[in-house]
Formats: sequence, C-alpha cells, structure tokens
Amino acid sequence: MITFSDTTREVEENNKLKGMAQNDYLTNLYNRFHFDQALAEKISHAERTGSSFSVLYLDLDGFKACNDTFGHKAGDMVLIQVAERLRTLIRGHDIIARIGGDEFAIILLEIKNESDIRATASRITKILGEDYSCLGNVMKIGVSIGVASYPEDATSPSELTGFADKALYAAKDSGKNQYKLYNEL
Repeated sequence: MITFSDTTREVEENNKLKGMAQNDYLTNLYNRFHFDQALAEKISHAERTGSSFSVLYLDLDGFKACNDTFGHKAGDMVLIQVAERLRTLIRGHDIIARIGGDEFAIILLEIKNESDIRATASRITKILGEDYSCLGNVMKIGVSIGVASYPEDATSPSELTGFADKALYAAKDSGKNQYKLYNEL
C-alpha cells in the first residue's frame, strides 16, 4: 500500500505555527520569544564581525489611562497603530517586537555612531507622540525609551535588556516622552 501526504498543506501549517510562535497576535510584530532569540544571534554575529548595535526599550506613556477611559478595544487599536508607525520608522533589517502589554523593543543594527541612535530615538518619540484616533476619540499617547548598546554598555543579552530597561525608567522618572541612553545615567 502506498501512502501519499499533502506536503504543501503540512508546510503551510508548519509555517503558520512558526509564525504564531514568533509573532505577537495583535500587532503582528515579533514577540518576546523571537526578540530574545534574535538578540542572542545578533550578539554572536557582532562578536564575529566586530560590529555594534543598540537595543531600545519602549514603554507607552498615558496608555493605561487611554485603555481605562476608552476601553480595551480602543487600547488594542492604539497598539496596532503604534506597531504601524514603528514599521515606518525602522529600517527593514532592524528588529521590532512587542514584548508585552504596551512595551516594545527594537534592535537597531549597523549603528555608525551615537548621533544615529539619538536621531532614531527622537523620530520615534515625535511620531509616537502624535495623536491617535480610535472609535471617534482622539488620544494622546507618548513614549519613553531606554537605550543600551553592544559592546559599549554590555555584551550579554540579559545585561543589554536590563540596562535598556534601566535607561527606560530613567526616562520615565525624568518626565516621560523622552529617551535616555544607558551610558548617560
């Protein structure tokens, strides 16, 4: 007896499962799992090539109040719009992830100097700070950003994300809707 299988369907289902494992269901950005894997890969690549990159941690300012006032559906719509705006701001080879709730992370590759990081963080702060329109309401959301760079600030995934997170909270403590570089703390 000969058995045939529909490999096309199997491949499609495997690709769908892989996508579900790596992508955030709401924004279709990468999720924390994929971000952590990509960060380890980028460190390994940077060690071999002597390149550098930066990790940006983003947390939306005012999102909880928006969600509480206008509801979770409006909050979800804002998160989708944030993801769309980030896609337009970040180069195709960089990595953007939603790592939870209203928190996002970016790996900026091929950074030439600190002014490139500052320019990108400023653009993100400006564009994500523009009004959001959801369900007939106009919402004002800002973003705080913390930045840590490889190898200047740290050389391990946990240190990089920990230092980016520390810089993020320094930005929040300094008045929100701004960015901080770890090396300036």
